[in-house]
Amino acid sequence: MSTSQHAIQLKDEGNSLFKQKNYEGAIRKFSEAIALDSRNHTFYGNRAASFYFIGRYYEVITDCQIALQLNPRYAKAWLRKADAHDALMQYAESIESYQQALPLSSSSEYPELQQRIQVVTSKIMHPSTMNLSTLLTIARAHSIPIPHQDQMHTPAQTETLRKALHRHPKWGSQPRVRYMYIPDDDSQPIRNFELERLPVGKLDGEVKRVLGGGCRDYTEELSVVR
Repeated sequence: MSTSQHAIQLKDEGNSLFKQKNYEGAIRKFSEAIALDSRNHTFYGNRAASFYFIGRYYEVITDCQIALQLNPRYAKAWLRKADAHDALMQYAESIESYQQALPLSSSSEYPELQQRIQVVTSKIMHPSTMNLSTLLTIARAHSIPIPHQDQMHTPAQTETLRKALHRHPKWGSQPRVRYMYIPDDDSQPIRNFELERLPVGKLDGEVKRVLGGGCRDYTEELSVVR
């Protein structure tokens, strides 16, 4: 039996364990298959699925990223990556991954995928996701004046502001960004930027390293993703 055939056999054994819901066992088999053939994108995708069902979402994302480097049109990897980001409340990244899967999906899969995007989008605009500090930062980033913002304290005021910003033309017209640099000096503008290919779970330290000592705070601008 060749190395490639042995790797396929291990994958099949992993699939069988996966169907039995023995996800730890499946992970071991898929890992053995990867050790023999690290260029097969489906091995990473199958292991990602196993990681997902035991709640190891960071590993899901890592495996999906490797699978997509090997095959960018691997729709299942985009979907599993999106699901993992959703589970981690990384809604912007989840929607982006779902959108990557859209053109790769069949006509029968398309409506369900659109619905999943709508569900995640609704989570972005949920009051529990967007607190007053985040809303005021977004308003400042888009140069939207907020009268009497120092008098806003109640949940009802936060909800009113959230709805108003969501309808504001400046908000919808801005390009999608992922993070906002907030200078110590309030007279300085907030700068939008994107950070990509950062280790999941290590973003906070990486942001501070990239931005240096002038960074007072940062916040995810989830709300601009429709």
